[in-house]
Amino acid sequence: MKKIRICLFYLCIFTMHNFFGVMPNSVVDVISSGFFNNPQDIAITSDGLTLYVPNFNNNNVSIVDITTNSLTGIVANSNFSSPQSIAITPDGTTAYVTNYGNDSVSIIDIATNAVTGTIANPNFNSPYAIAITPNGTTAYVTNLGNNSVSIIDIATNTATELVVDVDTTVTYPIDIAITPDGTIAYVVNRDDNSVSIIDIATNTVTGIVAGSNFNLPQAIAITPNGATAYVTNNDGSSVSIIDIATNSATGFIADSNFALPQAIAISPNGATAYVSNIGINTVSVVDVNTNAVTGFISGFSGPLNIAITPDSATAYIISDGKLATINTETNVLTGFILTPGLRLSRAIAITPDDTTAYVSNGDYNNMSVIDIATNTVSEIINDSLFLFPQGIAITPDGTTAYVANRDVDFAPVRNDSVVIIDVATNTATGIVANSNFNYPLNIAITPDGTTAYVTNRDNNSVSIIDIPTNAVTGVVANSNFRSPQSIAITPDGSTAYVANPGNNSVSIIDIATNAVTGTIANPNFSSPYAIAITFDGAKAYVTNYENRSISIIDIATNSVTEKISGLPSGARFITIAPDDTIIYCEGSGSVVIIDALTNTVIGSIINYSLYRPLAMAILSNGEFGYVANYETSTVSVIALSSSTPTPTPIQAPSAMQIRVIKNKFLQYTDIINLVSWIPADIGPQALYYSVYRDAGLTQLISTVYAQGPLEVLDRNRQPNTTYTYYIVAVDVDGNISSSINKSITT
Repeated sequence: MKKIRICLFYLCIFTMHNFFGVMPNSVVDVISSGFFNNPQDIAITSDGLTLYVPNFNNNNVSIVDITTNSLTGIVANSNFSSPQSIAITPDGTTAYVTNYGNDSVSIIDIATNAVTGTIANPNFNSPYAIAITPNGTTAYVTNLGNNSVSIIDIATNTATELVVDVDTTVTYPIDIAITPDGTIAYVVNRDDNSVSIIDIATNTVTGIVAGSNFNLPQAIAITPNGATAYVTNNDGSSVSIIDIATNSATGFIADSNFALPQAIAISPNGATAYVSNIGINTVSVVDVNTNAVTGFISGFSGPLNIAITPDSATAYIISDGKLATINTETNVLTGFILTPGLRLSRAIAITPDDTTAYVSNGDYNNMSVIDIATNTVSEIINDSLFLFPQGIAITPDGTTAYVANRDVDFAPVRNDSVVIIDVATNTATGIVANSNFNYPLNIAITPDGTTAYVTNRDNNSVSIIDIPTNAVTGVVANSNFRSPQSIAITPDGSTAYVANPGNNSVSIIDIATNAVTGTIANPNFSSPYAIAITFDGAKAYVTNYENRSISIIDIATNSVTEKISGLPSGARFITIAPDDTIIYCEGSGSVVIIDALTNTVIGSIINYSLYRPLAMAILSNGEFGYVANYETSTVSVIALSSSTPTPTPIQAPSAMQIRVIKNKFLQYTDIINLVSWIPADIGPQALYYSVYRDAGLTQLISTVYAQGPLEVLDRNRQPNTTYTYYIVAVDVDGNISSSINKSITT
């Protein structure tokens, strides 16, 4: 199955050289791996040398060299919009990609890996699956939005015809396959539990294959000899068998290893079928000659589409945002092709010269290097020394980065340490190891660059590293430390402040003596998490995770003087602009903007990429901020402003669509209108959407959070009735956009 996800579009991309005209306090670039990002489909060239994967979430197509099983590049183009499916002509010269987001099909020249054109046609409506005839003359595209199949003449690259089956209740054509002799196209109708038969000579629907064995059919594959078609049933956890000679369902394959089967692929030698089971994260192996399940392969995570090389030697399967490889001779999972980029980003730090940013990929045991001039991931630092890397600190001279390794909670022997990175070569040159390290989280370096301080969450201490020797020279221990989280050092290098979420306090360390000289306790502290000190050294700002507030400490008196309330969520980072006028902290899928002069929240930055943002670093000139986002494995680039942002109206969604689903039961038919939409690609991003049935916006159906699937099911509708739906976007401050509307008749 090609998985549908309505996703937020990228905002317009800018570099620092194009700063003029950029909206202040907005996300102007999103740095991702540039390779796999919600991959949807797989196509292999006829020579078996190259594999192409469309990425739904970052609007490009990844290229894999099959000889080396390595990612060699991407095909990028502004016309890509939620690319869904891909098919390659039999001569291996051209690939066609359906764009679910903008109702078009992109054309890729495989010799140059460049997009050479885009096919647009009014009949395209959420184009989904695509298949090409064996003679390479025609492509067929299923349209989910209007339950039809578009026909593309490959010689002219134009959409020439539309196949609509008016005699049957075809709904949601989710997959398509063409017989090897090029005479018949079979279309899987997910919501009608059937398969439509298209006569390619006349481009008409000549019948359907239906039966009780079909149960939410998802995908179809045809044997190389053209005798049999296999269809996966997602709800029935089975595979239906179609006899192509008679166009009838002759039986089904049931096995305890099937669990929500999704995709199916048959080896070119016709011996074996592979079925991905998203329910139990396995791939079933089916003997095509006997129609029996002979085994299963485990080790996957959310397995989706499958493609097999022409020599039948290797199967490639989309699994958890990467490609898994299977040796089809032994039916063993042989490895993964990993994305060389950001993965579950946890922390970020920028070199003093503003040229490079380092991001720790905690769950993938490596570091990403970002070239700030181009805002691209330029390198990955892979080294066995990394063990769940966390906080990062860079020496004032910019020569060395220190990364806290927290190891893993379930390891038999903990190996907590600090990794040393040579910034000039981007290599891990060694580790600082010491028995006192215990879940090290964050690091701060003194302004003179001689000493690093590391918080140890699990043994309530702070380790001291002598930077010239890279040795632990001592430990600061105190009864007031409780699960120390963050640490910050004053600009004069005299004092360090440590946030203790375990006992709602902030400890004060005298750096000259490396002793705790006091503890700040205040009723407003509630799981103090992140801490930042102003550049003038006058104040420390501490986020309180539990009560969604920020406490302000007067450093001269070491007392809490004020509280900033009303944050949308508990903040795990806080960052101060170089001129001390603006403060940024984590919001709920956003970055909150605080005026430091009045200590009030003045706005939020919202973007699809800002999902569980864990860290932020700002360039020394204050123009751009970089935010590491754990959930989206991205770094958001924000054009900052030291002044109060000018409000920009929230925009309505850019497009919407409606389709009718009919669930037939014994006593009645449940008519459901599925309303989905695409967000605006300009202006502030929505926090949520409201869907109504009337122009006056009084008949509310549902509210949908912007980071979830952008769709609503309106159930129990009446037949032969026209319904009009209205959608508005709402931002974090409660501002409501104009409405967008569309009608449908059931």
